[in-house]
Amino acid sequence: MVPHHLWDRANAADSTGFVLAAVIGAPLAAVVAGLVGRPAALAATAAVFVAAGLSLLRMPRCRDRALGHRRALSRATPGRVSPTWPEIRP
Repeated sequence: MVPHHLWDRANAADSTGFVLAAVIGAPLAAVVAGLVGRPAALAATAAVFVAAGLSLLRMPRCRDRALGHRRALSRATPGRVSPTWPEIRP
């Protein structure tokens, strides 16, 4: 999704968003719940999640020719079935 030369900047933007959400999220939720009530605060949170999901509909699909037509789960299955690290072997 992000060109290789922009990976550092994309990682920084992602990390910044995560930190802001962690620092501001809980106090903001407390204020909203205090002002409008807990059910309305929960509905507002659900609305934000729906809006985020809807925003993904406008994103172009990733066209990586190296991956072919295989799905992400089928590409990840070998790593889940036979881990190579001794710390996570059953």
